[in-house]
Amino acid sequence: MATLINRSRYTVTVRRHPNLTRTFSHEDRNGVRQYVKALRTDGHSPKVEQGDDHWYVRIRQKGHKALNFDGGSLADAEAAAARIEAERKSGLFINYTSGHRITYAELIERYANEVCPKHKGCEVERTILESFLTDLGGEYAERALALKRERAKARVAGTKKKPRILPPRHTPRPKDSIVWLLRPLAQV
Repeated sequence: MATLINRSRYTVTVRRHPNLTRTFSHEDRNGVRQYVKALRTDGHSPKVEQGDDHWYVRIRQKGHKALNFDGGSLADAEAAAARIEAERKSGLFINYTSGHRITYAELIERYANEVCPKHKGCEVERTILESFLTDLGGEYAERALALKRERAKARVAGTKKKPRILPPRHTPRPKDSIVWLLRPLAQV
């Protein structure tokens, strides 16, 4: 069953006195009461309204994980809750929450470090994946370069050879063509 909670701001208005209009957080009911009381003692008749622009939806169903999310309006929140409940009833619901918490670049990095070493052509895969990360620049490029250095040192450990770090053999891509790597996975 879905629970809808209005988390929109409260607005206190006084007719013909726009300078007395104030907004309050949805949690600050005491502040609203005190302001209304102060306005009434001054002889005004205030009007309190709560907006319709922020709704919190909580869905709890037996046999499913609890799901909490925000909706823009009451109609949006009700529609989303009804859709999720119907999909859960028919067994089609897919929760994309974890996909919104990790970027595609972070997944590439994890794949190159955890899964790739188990494959036969790991060095080729890593070279391709790390070229994406170095083209992104910033912290991803620094970590990719540090990993290359560590692998080069490990490769020549026990020999008298000096570790070689070759420059990238690819033409760097324009940053705007790979900016999708920084998006959350659920948006790609």
